[in-house]
Amino acid sequence: LQHPMTLTRQIWRWSQTAAMEIDFLGQVQETVNRVLKAYGAKQQHHVLTDLAPDQRESLAVALHLQKTLQDMERKHLCRRCWLPTMTSSSSSFCICQQCPPVQFPQKHNNDNNNNRKNTLNRLFLILHHQEIGRSVDTAKLILAALPRHCRLIVPGMAAEFQASLAELQASLKER
Repeated sequence: LQHPMTLTRQIWRWSQTAAMEIDFLGQVQETVNRVLKAYGAKQQHHVLTDLAPDQRESLAVALHLQKTLQDMERKHLCRRCWLPTMTSSSSSFCICQQCPPVQFPQKHNNDNNNNRKNTLNRLFLILHHQEIGRSVDTAKLILAALPRHCRLIVPGMAAEFQASLAELQASLKER
């Protein structure tokens, strides 16, 4: 397995608006792939009871997310706002054009404490795996508004598979 922080850097992509964004669903897919690889993705009828409880939870969450991501692709849902994009039978409900990322002032090395209150370093967003891909979920708007600052964490999958969780754990240890 690759180190989770290395994988986070690989997931960055260049958006159509020429702004650097993170593909959060890409992160979820990478995490799912790592879990399935670790616990035998080839075995579709893997017996969950043969695994330790933490492994069982990781695999069950990964299998659920794999199905969710496949359904989202099949339904042509936007990867950013999780709403339907243009299809042959209906119009687009995607709101991405109306919701650009929020821009924060750049931090400078000579900033004093008064200027730092206007900056945001990181925001760890914990989102239950059953909320991913749901059109009514509003947490995705936080991800869309703050793509450079948000880190998505899906409980149930260990930090060894999920770079954002490893980053949160490391930041908590630093304090």
